[in-house]
Amino acid sequence: MIQTLPFHDTVAKNSKKTLTTNKLNFEYTILAVEIGFPVGTERLNQIQILVCTDATTPTTEAPPGVNIIPTYATTTYYVGDDWYRRFPIEHEVDYKPTWIKVYANNTDPDYSHTIDVDVIIDIHEPIFEVSQDIGSPEDLARAIQILEKLVRRSRYQGVWRV
Repeated sequence: MIQTLPFHDTVAKNSKKTLTTNKLNFEYTILAVEIGFPVGTERLNQIQILVCTDATTPTTEAPPGVNIIPTYATTTYYVGDDWYRRFPIEHEVDYKPTWIKVYANNTDPDYSHTIDVDVIIDIHEPIFEVSQDIGSPEDLARAIQILEKLVRRSRYQGVWRV
């Protein structure tokens, strides 16, 4: 199931802020990140996206966790001015619980800046439990529906998962 997790706030001039999701007690894949930097940001608001195993939201430094940006870029953060972009990520998170966090470091000494980030995830749904007994025809029909859904989704995403 694909979900968009919005992170929208303001970080004061010359300060830092961490935004976080609620606890994510399931496995998922981060499919993409959408980031907007309004006119006037002038590359002074640094944005990091992290997958963390705790709920803390520090304001003096980036929270401990896996920064998903270094895997795909030469810096550990995004900056910009007057643009909105979508970055495909494909970052698997196969442990739980986790929290996705957006850390903003506004280095602008004069102005506050907007945090405008959407993280798109695909929640991994449990397929079904295999038991010695196949079960009722209804159970078998439900298992087939789930498998068909997974095949359709994997074709849509261009990835085959077993």
